[in-house]
Amino acid sequence: MKEQQDLLKVCFTILTKCLKVKAEEVCALVTDFSDSQLDSAFYEALLAHNAIPVLIRVPYGSYLQHFQLLENVISSANILMIHTQDIFPHTLRKKAAASGGRVLSLCGVTDDVAARALAVDYEQLARVTRAIAQLLATSEKMFISTPGGTEFSLFINNKVIICIDGLAPEPGMITALPAGVVATVPLANMAEGIIVLNGSLSFWGLIEDPVILTVEQGRIVKIDGNKTAKKLEDMLNQADKNARYLAEVGIGTNPKAIYTGLLIEDERVCGSAHVGFGRNTHLGGDIESNVHIDATLRSPTIFVDRLLLVDKGTLVWPEC
Repeated sequence: MKEQQDLLKVCFTILTKCLKVKAEEVCALVTDFSDSQLDSAFYEALLAHNAIPVLIRVPYGSYLQHFQLLENVISSANILMIHTQDIFPHTLRKKAAASGGRVLSLCGVTDDVAARALAVDYEQLARVTRAIAQLLATSEKMFISTPGGTEFSLFINNKVIICIDGLAPEPGMITALPAGVVATVPLANMAEGIIVLNGSLSFWGLIEDPVILTVEQGRIVKIDGNKTAKKLEDMLNQADKNARYLAEVGIGTNPKAIYTGLLIEDERVCGSAHVGFGRNTHLGGDIESNVHIDATLRSPTIFVDRLLLVDKGTLVWPEC
């Protein structure tokens, strides 16, 4: 079928451009998808590279039960590809990288997302994504507004810049697909303003009724809206006191990504913005919490210091 051939072409490009797979390298593909065209396409593409594919299919949610087996296999692999429905244990990713492996995460990527958001020019995407990461690493302040009423500012933690460009060609490198997102951890207690969530929200998908958040000193102090706002407030009330802190702010750079309700793609939409609340220690921040909730903002205008980076959802810097 044409769809499978297109997906095979995408996987072949990823192995060539992103991971630089060599003949006879051992490539472990860990998956808990029972029937995935993406898994099959990667397997065929690995064979076409004369690599040695090792397919490890584990039952959904059983990573910890098979921790020792997974650890033994991935620690000896040249490449670890993770295609699981939920987030895969970071300890195993780090173990693979520490052993000299290249690690590619595809957590949560469906066949539809793969066919669309993985079919990009990775060299161009990396250039744009890295340029924005460098900009954030050398800037002080960010201001974000949207036509729906968002107006908030934050100070950038230059020491914590997350750049996912999809490239992991060297031993010990870790990346993820879909690629195309840059994020930062705001400086503590220094974000102020109104954030109107109008894109998508963790656990609920696309937002039908906007959620209006009032943020003071880096923390949500008020939540307004209807059904979705009530659900978010209930979740935050059931969590710990740190769940209301602004933990992350990011910008999407992937020209093929669209809003689907899956944060793994929505956060990559070129010219989008996303925010996260709660835990950010996994990103390099200092906030401990038992939750991390992400949400996207459609059609943002973003200034970094005095530079216009995004204009009403269109990335205007760097030139694409």
